[in-house]
Amino acid sequence: MKKTLFISLTVFLTLAIYACNPDKIEEELSEKQACCGEVPPMIPPPPSTDTTQNN
Repeated sequence: MKKTLFISLTVFLTLAIYACNPDKIEEELSEKQACCGEVPPMIPPPPSTDTTQNN
């Protein structure tokens, strides 16, 4: 009986520790996501660093 209780308690505590990670949830919520078929905004490319001009 003690062995079963110990195993049950260990499983419960392990699930409680690893099932809900607030940091992971916060990361997922902080990223802006498209909704309802919307296309997410495109990020413009960085400006060109080429110093020569094409004439």
